[in-house]
Amino acid sequence: MALSAAALTSAVSLLETARVGASDFFKISRARALLCVSLLVVVIGLAPALSHTPLEWRVFDRPVLDWMDTLFGDWLLPLGVLITVGVIGWVGGGALLKSEERP
Repeated sequence: MALSAAALTSAVSLLETARVGASDFFKISRARALLCVSLLVVVIGLAPALSHTPLEWRVFDRPVLDWMDTLFGDWLLPLGVLITVGVIGWVGGGALLKSEERP
């Protein structure tokens, strides 16, 4: 029960962050932004949630969850790491690495 409460509070905080961004960007009310963000999350989450059920959505004979796993796990995660390392190396340069060296 406590784990469910923790998951719910984390989900609310993540939705609130997206809601603020949507309301600022589109200049819409808080309630409308929350509704739009919540619907978007439900629509995006529906496909992988139903991937291994009788209602599964298949793309090129593979469940959507498998496609999302390949996209995020095999492509976007390593790409994000490379971009992060490149930016840290470019902005921080050698000074950042030298400050982390042990004596």
